[in-house]
Amino acid sequence: LREGGPDGDAECARRLHHTLFREPHLCACYPGEQRGRHARHVDNDSEWLHRTITAIIYLNDGWTKDNGGEFRLYGPEPIGTSVAYDVLPVANRMLFFWATDDCP
Repeated sequence: LREGGPDGDAECARRLHHTLFREPHLCACYPGEQRGRHARHVDNDSEWLHRTITAIIYLNDGWTKDNGGEFRLYGPEPIGTSVAYDVLPVANRMLFFWATDDCP
């Protein structure tokens, strides 16, 4: 990935150059019975955090659309509500995205 992934993307290589891929992690469970959710945020939103990339893996077998819990990426405006993507949390799906406010 430090060389820009399989396509050799120069911008990707630049952004990942100092990434160690051995950073602290967060494990979380947001149970639907309690309407679990996470507020809109940016994973690298302060000067002392140096997260480059975020990864999410879904381990919930048997998920259906009726369960809810889609992962939402918003549009570029900082306090807007336009939706860029909704990702269904199906088992064994893994997401990678930039941890900064320019995602997606």
